Amino acid sequence: EYMGTPNKGEFQRLWEMCCKDESRTEEEEYEADVKKIMKDERPYFEVSFDQPVARDSSKIAAKLNGSWVIRKGEVDLITNGKEAYVVKEEGTLKRSGGQGDVLAGLLGLYSFWAQNKQVSLGLGCVTACIIVRRAAKLAFKAHGMGMTAPNIIEELPKALHQIFPIEKFLEQ
Repeated sequence: EYMGTPNKGEFQRLWEMCCKDESRTEEEEYEADVKKIMKDERPYFEVSFDQPVARDSSKIAAKLNGSWVIRKGEVDLITNGKEAYVVKEEGTLKRSGGQGDVLAGLLGLYSFWAQNKQVSLGLGCVTACIIVRRAAKLAFKAHGMGMTAPNIIEELPKALHQIFPIEKFLEQ
């Protein structure tokens, strides 16, 4: 399956390629929905396709025959046009070059696991976004504005351990 991870500028270009003749969610409506989502205490949850935060991404995913669109931003929106999730795990004030590549690597892992029925691809995408956001937060804490993608990679084990403590698995 295809997965795309557009940032704001890339999403705009993707929209122009796929959906330029369709009506688009107004920026103010999108931002108001994001503010509402940020008040929710859950780090991720499923959203409706008619919510402003999911509407445009769902249209693109449908035009791309159910491909996964992971729209990066203040919140990450994940959809294939059939399922839609929002990830609001706290990240960092700075996105470094290569951070999307780190995300793509984890998406590849979870895509492989989904093919082997070890995880659903939608929840695999959610997990990848949460892990990268957590690792970026840890890297930013350690390196500040000088943070780079390799710093994020260095923090992946710590982020994984915080999210999935090994002790829980050893107890089972």
